[in-house]
Amino acid sequence: MTDTGDVTDTLDVAAALRGGLRDRRQAWSFLRSFAADWTGRPLRPADGLSEAELAAREALLGFRLPAALREGYALLGHRADLAAVHADLPWHWVN
Repeated sequence: MTDTGDVTDTLDVAAALRGGLRDRRQAWSFLRSFAADWTGRPLRPADGLSEAELAAREALLGFRLPAALREGYALLGHRADLAAVHADLPWHWVN
């Protein structure tokens, strides 16, 4: 993998997104590929928050997260290299 700025030269992002992403399943599939290529580390099940962890954080917030945000944290919520930008959310308050 060679870093060329915002994207790497091993994943053809334009080709991957050609025709668009028609649903969240396709979007998460693209994100898995992009994350693996960009970080050199594929997403694993342990990288996401569990249902119990999501429920605990929603309880702190006082509302249920939107479906796409919930799915995203279930996919990569433990990956600081991918999710740390959202540190203003109370994810790091709950053990």
